[in-house]
Amino acid sequence: MVGLRKGFIGILNEKATELNVQKGDLIALHCIIHQQNLSSKSIRLQNFMNVVVKTINFIRSRGLNHRQFKAFLDEISAEYNDVTYYCEIKRLSKGKMLKRFYELRNEIADFMKIKDKPLSELSDPKWICDLAFLVDHTSYLNDLNLKLQKQGQLVNDLYSHLKAFQIKLRLWESQMLSGNKLKLLSKQFSNIFSDFKNMEDCFSLFATPTKCNVQNAPIHLQMELIEIQENSLLKSKFEGVELCDFYKKYLEEDNFPQLRKFARRLICAFGSTYKCEQFFSLMKVNKIKSTHRTRLTDDNLDNSISLCISGINPNIDGLVSQIQAQVSH
Repeated sequence: MVGLRKGFIGILNEKATELNVQKGDLIALHCIIHQQNLSSKSIRLQNFMNVVVKTINFIRSRGLNHRQFKAFLDEISAEYNDVTYYCEIKRLSKGKMLKRFYELRNEIADFMKIKDKPLSELSDPKWICDLAFLVDHTSYLNDLNLKLQKQGQLVNDLYSHLKAFQIKLRLWESQMLSGNKLKLLSKQFSNIFSDFKNMEDCFSLFATPTKCNVQNAPIHLQMELIEIQENSLLKSKFEGVELCDFYKKYLEEDNFPQLRKFARRLICAFGSTYKCEQFFSLMKVNKIKSTHRTRLTDDNLDNSISLCISGINPNIDGLVSQIQAQVSH
């Protein structure tokens, strides 16, 4: 594990070096996906989860019950042919499980009556209404989670998804007569994501240097921002290229040293540890570290890690063609 951590940290340091970012210039942010999941727990699901999980376990953990339930759904031509399990470590599974349970609620109620295990909750309109609310809300949270996991996003892009979701929360809250659950979730998001909120002005300036208010920008950036906003060529280039390419290709180090340094700090930052989690999954899938590779050195491990998480596909045929085959004597 020490070797894996060392290898991954080495890759991050290499990336920082490539962008010419010093350690003191790095931005420290909590993982945005972990904070999103932590905020989601403010919705009290325990009463519902206990009933749903207990019911699903009754159906699926016993072979006879499971076969009878699937046969029952097939007999009545239900839309779905089974309920889904919930796995705590799979963050999106809770919403999927609740949604499937809700969509099969009538069929589940009938089946549990047949098994002499009636569920009083499924005949309670208020409980069903609250369950429907939670199904919708966990679905929105899952959508946000998937947006945050999308590859190739800068930290300001991640914050944009979060900010849009918070605005939607306030909209939903105003549309509901009783918004206690939403108020709690909205407050939780505001409290937990305070570190990203404090960076909001930096994100805005970074994303729109040609349109930002120069007087509100940090003093050391103001002169260079004026140069950009009064340069019609740079403004036209900004509209047609990726944000990273604009700072890298069109802002020369000699003319815009402060803006380039400011941009490097944000480009180097990543708002989620999802890349780290994906990296360890790839390590397991590709068996880079296993009982069958006991002679793996640190140097080979570093190279394997780089190859594992790289988005570049090696040209194996081209590499092989450059190597002269060993001729027979």
